[in-house]
Amino acid sequence: MQDLLSYIFNNGFSSEELLQEHIVFQGKLGLYSPFENRIIFPIKDHLGQVSGFGGRVFLPQDQRPKYYNSKESSIFKKGKTLFGFDIAKHEIQKNKSVFIVEGYTDCIAMYQHGYSNTVATLGTACTIDHLKQLAKHVQTVYMLYDADKAGRQAMLRLTQSCWQLEMELRVVILPANEDPASILEKKMPLNSHIAQSCDIFTFFVQSMGQEFQNQTMKDKILAIDELLDLVKNIQDDLKQNILLMKASEIIQVPLDILKKEYNNRNKIDSNKQQPTTTQKESLASEHELEQQILAAIFYDPSIVTKQHETLLQAISYQPVKAIVEKILYNHDNSHKQDTSPEKALSPQELAYAQQILFKVESSNIKLVFNNLMVQFQKKYWKSLISHIKLKLMQARQANNKQKMLELLEIFESLKKIYIKMDAYDKEKNNT
Repeated sequence: MQDLLSYIFNNGFSSEELLQEHIVFQGKLGLYSPFENRIIFPIKDHLGQVSGFGGRVFLPQDQRPKYYNSKESSIFKKGKTLFGFDIAKHEIQKNKSVFIVEGYTDCIAMYQHGYSNTVATLGTACTIDHLKQLAKHVQTVYMLYDADKAGRQAMLRLTQSCWQLEMELRVVILPANEDPASILEKKMPLNSHIAQSCDIFTFFVQSMGQEFQNQTMKDKILAIDELLDLVKNIQDDLKQNILLMKASEIIQVPLDILKKEYNNRNKIDSNKQQPTTTQKESLASEHELEQQILAAIFYDPSIVTKQHETLLQAISYQPVKAIVEKILYNHDNSHKQDTSPEKALSPQELAYAQQILFKVESSNIKLVFNNLMVQFQKKYWKSLISHIKLKLMQARQANNKQKMLELLEIFESLKKIYIKMDAYDKEKNNT
């Protein structure tokens, strides 16, 4: 402890700052650190900058918890941090897949044995934030969690919230009382377990079915409720039917009964969520501007500049947002496919877009669109500024200087609008 304090003092820091950042704590006998007599693992963010530390006990007589991580702070959040991601990122992108394990030692062991596209969570279950971070780089995620009850429950919880991610999550079921590090240390074949992995939804159904027949009627109904809630959140009709078939086989409930219950619930939920005509009209009226912008783009996607495209990403009103994104993506990739909006949209989206075409005058569509974009910037300038700031930060992290210059130009134009609006408000208040 004295060596740490001396080093810190020599570098211009105080013990109060160490206490404030939870690096040391005040005990009965003075300052102490939970990291003392532990193997220290620097934990880095995705850019390779140290954001926290992990410590593992190694002395045989040490009765403290096996692992200890830095306390959470503004720069260190366990639910968003993946150990080893900064090193594994290149291999993850190259393989389009990633292995997720539970701790640093498992991660290091995997890396040493050739699985260099491996990351680890930090004493917490894998979260949606972890997966969102990986979704930018991979198509397939392999979860290698311990086969104990805690590891199983962690994956079951994840199943219920990962349906909205467009990636394949597969569960690698390990032998009892083994983890990746122990398997590799014993030179046991890890590849065979990986080859037998199952998708996380199948894992959910199989896990539910293992104890289903021995449960009380009340617990069985709760388990079926949980299953049907999961199926409802899956957007793919084929996957829904496959899961219901698997569930029927495993829990021995007839498929037609499961489907009937599922369809009944959907009808009830649909009736509950269906907005009234008045609510629909009010919502449409509130977002008239976004609909007019969509109508103008539908007439002629070429009127949208790169600057407009950046601003339009801030639209939050659906289905306008989704349709605009599809039209612009289709237009940007015109060398690959038909650029007409009709080819980009689903029948429902096409019907919606055609329904609102009357909302703009098509005689001088470019002038109309430019005027609409000025109104859009005035109406949503606060949201737009936040959006541009976020994009600037991402461009800065990626060291994309060209993008930064483009965004700064847009930011300056938004500031001018704000200044004009502020001046107008002050003039209005003085009169």
